[in-house]
Amino acid sequence: MRFEFGKDNRSSSDLITAYSYRFDPALPFVQRDECIEAPECKEYRDGYASISLLHIQKYAPNITISAECDFEGIAAPLIMIARELKPDDSGIVRYDDYFEVVIYKKGINIWRLWPGENGKIVHRNLLRLVTPLETGKRYTLTVTVTENSISAEANGIKATIPAPDMFDSFYAGVTVCEGMCRFYNMEIK
Repeated sequence: MRFEFGKDNRSSSDLITAYSYRFDPALPFVQRDECIEAPECKEYRDGYASISLLHIQKYAPNITISAECDFEGIAAPLIMIARELKPDDSGIVRYDDYFEVVIYKKGINIWRLWPGENGKIVHRNLLRLVTPLETGKRYTLTVTVTENSISAEANGIKATIPAPDMFDSFYAGVTVCEGMCRFYNMEIK
């Protein structure tokens, strides 16, 4: 299934905006002619909100998610794999148990995040692949999820890591994070 994020062809009925419990406030994407991008937000340390756009269908392992994106500065566009989506007390859709596959100017990262004992999100870096990526250039980030691994590929660089705690089912999509980044499309197959 392919989703275009340009103004004239964005299919919002099959996608849901969601937010990690790590961040507030919950702001909408900025819609541009060709893409969606992170909104400015002074409450975030980097000056931009963190927002996810996930397909409403749950998936099982053995899928591939690809997204065309770009970023500026320290921004980190990523593909999100979230166990569950649930509304918080104010009705905002959130997630707290997830994987992030990130590209940024220093390379590719894979993170595992989950709720800790005190309710705060705990995170662990599973992969830090150092390979310089240019800001302002479009990249296709491709992630393949199996029952026990995650593969990430961008700019001809590919890495696979074990993921023994991969979910039996999950939501998949994209996230703008840590600065100005944009998504042009996403494909899940």
